Amino acid sequence: TYCTSRPRARDRCTGDCKHREYAMKRFTLNQLLWLAKKAIQREEGSASIEFVALALPLFIPIFIFLGQFASISSHEMVVQTLARESLRSYIESSSDESGEVLIRQVVEVGGKQLGLSQDEVNAIEIEMKCSKKPCHQPNGRVRITLTMDPSMSHGRLVEAAAQEYFSPWSQK
Repeated sequence: TYCTSRPRARDRCTGDCKHREYAMKRFTLNQLLWLAKKAIQREEGSASIEFVALALPLFIPIFIFLGQFASISSHEMVVQTLARESLRSYIESSSDESGEVLIRQVVEVGGKQLGLSQDEVNAIEIEMKCSKKPCHQPNGRVRITLTMDPSMSHGRLVEAAAQEYFSPWSQK
């Protein structure tokens, strides 16, 4: 059959069919509008849209907080471990001078092994207090405090301390 001014969907077109293309676009647009109107009238799926629209903005700050908390907690755990290990190396050293060198080595090598960057390792300050002078004496108490600069730990001061006693039977 040939196209007429009002072609039906089952008719075939053998000539200029611009009116058919327009009719198909209009049909598709009308069909989409009808489907959208029906979807708006029904409430199926609206709970998931409300959840995404309302809850997602609340979850974003929580995820940011948890990321910061994990990073700070990681720094605290690393500094605590470095304080304990550096103090152990000091206690096992043969003299005060060699012990102080060992402390710095433990902080540098251990910090890198535990995931700190070189800048973070350099930002760790070491403070040591002894109950006796020189420190390597029987029954002597040694306390070491490691402090990480707040600029390297997300604006929070990270500090860890460890304390040990020399054996009363030590002969160092």
